[in-house]
Amino acid sequence: MAPDEAAQARERLDTVAAAIAVGGIDAMTLAASDWAMSPPRLAALAQRHELPILAANLVCDGRAPYPASTVVTRGGHTVGIVGVTDGPVSGCEVGDPAASLQAAIGALPPVDAVIALVPLPERQLSRVLSEVQGITVAFDATGTRQGDIADRIGNTWVVGSGMKGATLGTTTLAFREPGGAWAPEGYELHLTQELERARRRVDVITERLENDRAAGKDVSRNEKLLASSRTELADLEAAVAKPAHGGNLITTAHIKLDDTVGEHAATQAIVGGTLTKEQAAAPAVTQKVPHKTLGGGTPYAGSDRCKVCHVDIGAQWEGTAHARAWQTLVDDDHAADVACFSCHSTGAGQPGGPQNPAQVRGLRDVQCEACHGPGLTHVARPKDSPLPVPKPDQAACSGCHESERAMGRFDYATYLPQVMHKATGTRDIP
Repeated sequence: MAPDEAAQARERLDTVAAAIAVGGIDAMTLAASDWAMSPPRLAALAQRHELPILAANLVCDGRAPYPASTVVTRGGHTVGIVGVTDGPVSGCEVGDPAASLQAAIGALPPVDAVIALVPLPERQLSRVLSEVQGITVAFDATGTRQGDIADRIGNTWVVGSGMKGATLGTTTLAFREPGGAWAPEGYELHLTQELERARRRVDVITERLENDRAAGKDVSRNEKLLASSRTELADLEAAVAKPAHGGNLITTAHIKLDDTVGEHAATQAIVGGTLTKEQAAAPAVTQKVPHKTLGGGTPYAGSDRCKVCHVDIGAQWEGTAHARAWQTLVDDDHAADVACFSCHSTGAGQPGGPQNPAQVRGLRDVQCEACHGPGLTHVARPKDSPLPVPKPDQAACSGCHESERAMGRFDYATYLPQVMHKATGTRDIP
């Protein structure tokens, strides 16, 4: 990580911590990616903002830096919250999450429910929750569970925390029968529907397999598919046979984080202050750049030099959103954001291209060379030096448009006509 990127990452982490503290939470855990910052820095951050971090399986210098659990009371009901972390963590030992969770649950006073915060990869999460007893609801922080019905792993109900930047997972526990069992609202109907779909899938694959076998075709792939589908069917049949009735209800929903969600004034003030500070530290990102041409030391020419020959194409490009990509960052106070600038500029992170927002200058916007590659040699000798990528394919778009940033909204076939060149005219090349 470059020094300026590391500095901004530290500033952003402090901003997130301040926002969490303002929002008010009872407990949180850290995932493996959070430990990119050293444990001492994180400890200082947690202390400064009084973050209620839980880490039952973490030992640093022979001691546990964070508690394994906490107990809260809401609406007359007592809830125990336990949590683990994931590693590696520099200078520390990350113990077995299953054993640590079980020990943390055993150390709790009498409670009405137990919530587990488990930021682990799916395979490890399934193993841990199959082994640990006594968890009412576990929160999966991977962003993969987006359904509004909790899953069951062993005797534990599992809900999704939501996808970063797209949705926020919410779960409500309704205490209706003291000491009674728990079940998600609508779970049995959901399970019955899944079971019917699984049965139809097995029937379809079985018929296809028999037809292929009769025709003398290779059936190995369908045999494997049938075996996995039958396993899934057996699991669902077992789940249906195991009643989920309970007087206590678990209700889950995912709130879409779009313009319908109002701003939280205190949080907005914290975020706005950070963005203003970043842009003030790099004034070049908002200064006007009259020409998209470049000096020496770079293989990029800049779109102004491309348009000298490709007049019609240049005019068409000027009418696309790609030609205004940088200004959208300026308008949103994100022009100095190291996490954003690469998708709103040309050649970012490439040899001879900008390595941080302040270096973008004449390579602002998604210019010709963002899709076609560095074109300086082509400009100098157009007949002898073709562009590195004469005809970009979908891969040229995927880095920015098919990532988490797009939140599933990008469809190549729909968006391509909006940027595809409608003219190929050039002036005479000497």
